Amino acid sequence: MAETTAELSARLQAAVEPGVRGRLLDKGLARGLIWREGSLPEGAPEFPESLSEDLLDYAHAVMALAMRLRAGGEGDPRLLERAFLVAGEAMESVVHRGEERIDQGFHRVTAAVAFHLGRYAARAFSMLPTAADAQNVAPTEAVLIHLLRRRLDEMHNAFSEWLLNPANADDAVAAKLEGDDGFDQDDAVHSVLTSSFMRGIALFDHALMTGSSQIAGQARSRLFDTADVALDFNAVSHWWTATLAAHLVDELWSMSLHERIPQLPPDNEDHATMVRNSTWIHPAASRGEAGRDRTMALPVGGREARSGSQRRLSRRSSDERRQDAHRGALHSSHSGGPEAGCLRDASPGAIRTG
Repeated sequence: MAETTAELSARLQAAVEPGVRGRLLDKGLARGLIWREGSLPEGAPEFPESLSEDLLDYAHAVMALAMRLRAGGEGDPRLLERAFLVAGEAMESVVHRGEERIDQGFHRVTAAVAFHLGRYAARAFSMLPTAADAQNVAPTEAVLIHLLRRRLDEMHNAFSEWLLNPANADDAVAAKLEGDDGFDQDDAVHSVLTSSFMRGIALFDHALMTGSSQIAGQARSRLFDTADVALDFNAVSHWWTATLAAHLVDELWSMSLHERIPQLPPDNEDHATMVRNSTWIHPAASRGEAGRDRTMALPVGGREARSGSQRRLSRRSSDERRQDAHRGALHSSHSGGPEAGCLRDASPGAIRTG
């Protein structure tokens, strides 16, 4: 029987209580203050040899619980923010200034998503892999890095390169599975799950360009479906990247200007003009990354700092704000643009496992 929201919340609350598991997180944070490249200075306090692995196990357990609770849509936002912060700090205490690990890039990406979901955008950005760490990241992790950095053109190029590569087509994968002794079921599952992930991100990119909440919902569904299939095949790394991406896409869409800019009410004298103008091909669609980045702007308030112009705007009357938002939407909404042809070739299909 599936756990209820109350049961999940109770488990998560117990997992993030201060001092839990013998003050495990405190030990990790303390060690992180003094070690360099995984080495402690002479005379430093002794820490358990298994501290790094214990922290990673704890972080991923908390992260998995928090994402399950968040997916239900009924969790306490304060509890979720606390859980994502704890998970991010636990991973950060291992990889930041820690010893080199082959999975360091993956843990940095996971920590960055955790901080982002916890509404700590600056800490999320600081956790993203450096050039050296990025050498060991999977294609799906590289796409998440571009998305977190708002490098949407690079993200588009990455998923397009994968999806338009004939070697990654379903028929090609099936042919290799039958005729190539060096290509087994695990390789096929990896290829198909990566393609499904890329299609989900392509849908989200298209949603940002068109402003379609329906397509954004399809992107989330595609990524969650990819995670479910990964779970069936015990593809743990794919489950993580797809689940992280699904939650990240959901969060970023809710913060996009497509969702945040208010619409003019039907009785407003400019409402008809707004509806008519929404069908235009807006110039932002041809301006590449700079135009699309504006749709990813974080909302005013919370932990994000307000700029002077935002503070001035908040003091104006509601009618003026609606009109300004309408004018701004005319310059930052998006249509198909030059990427539409590539996206049609990358349209989602059924997940097949050869």
